[in-house]
Amino acid sequence: MDKLFICLANSYKRGGRYIAGIEVRFDATGHWGIVRDERGNPRWLRPVSKLLYGEIPKEEALDFNLLTIIRVVDVAPCPICAHSENVYYSRLESTHLQVKLSPVVLDRLINRCHNDIFYGKGKAIHPTDYAHGDYSLMFIQPENATTYVDTDRETPQFRMEFDYRDVHYDFPITDPVFIDFLRDDPEQLGDLPHVFLTLSLGLEYEGWHQKLVAGVLGYTKRAIPAPILYRSPSFMEREGTKQKEEPSYIERQKQLYANAYAKWTEADDALLLELYAKGTPIQDLMKQFGRNKGSIHSRLKKLAEDRLLRTLPLPNDHNNTPYCDEPNEEAGMQLHEEDPYSTRREVKSRSWTDFFHLFSK
Repeated sequence: MDKLFICLANSYKRGGRYIAGIEVRFDATGHWGIVRDERGNPRWLRPVSKLLYGEIPKEEALDFNLLTIIRVVDVAPCPICAHSENVYYSRLESTHLQVKLSPVVLDRLINRCHNDIFYGKGKAIHPTDYAHGDYSLMFIQPENATTYVDTDRETPQFRMEFDYRDVHYDFPITDPVFIDFLRDDPEQLGDLPHVFLTLSLGLEYEGWHQKLVAGVLGYTKRAIPAPILYRSPSFMEREGTKQKEEPSYIERQKQLYANAYAKWTEADDALLLELYAKGTPIQDLMKQFGRNKGSIHSRLKKLAEDRLLRTLPLPNDHNNTPYCDEPNEEAGMQLHEEDPYSTRREVKSRSWTDFFHLFSK
């Protein structure tokens, strides 16, 4: 059986990566709802491999950004104590759909049933508590979140302090994209308002299961005041007080590409799919349609999304399964095309053949 989930964690794990998220289902109209367990909690999925630590190979995980909807093919539950969310799989596929982080979506995703984080108020739990546990993933909105680097160890570690339900916590950060965000610009260390966290319970290490910040969402880059450069009067006289206005980006694109920002027609879409299915190179598509690479790329993704929503299978496992939120247009409209440049980490461009299976159905 295949399942879909919203990716809320793609973090470091021994030897590879760790991916997890909340299960969703689509109805016949393409609107989606969150799958919940018998207690009404969002149902998590954590795909694991049959490697030593259950890690997902890094090269397999790099294609998945947070909030992407991922298809897990051939799901087989394999719970281990508190890691009740574990499932084996044959492969992971990106749907190229991404969920917009809106108040409607957040209200459905946030944990509301646990008063503390993973069976206590500490930084880790004992294997005895792990053996009797039944969950190891949470999505929360913390208060007073702040980041710092712990240098009192052999390898400096990025960590986050925050408050949750009147308890103070301090966990390591394992989200590689967020770590790169801090490493690239250390000025961003410090207070972090309005963020949302995916928390995870790690594997046993030195006799304990660490509590980890596996995913960070909602952060933005703080503006750092730029130094003021003073110019002498003579310089201003030589350069003139008015600078010639440069053409805007849109104007430059229209000069380079005849159809830049023009509306796509149904005939254009049909021809684009026909040429793409024949393996026409992207440079030839750009010349054919008078548009830049990004425009061709975006249109293919839009057509891929439309085709996917028409071909997604409806669930047939209604017997003895958790219920699903009622899908509605308000939630369904939160889907949008995935932006491959939306993270700070360097992501290799997707091959055009990645989309082919959507058009060949």
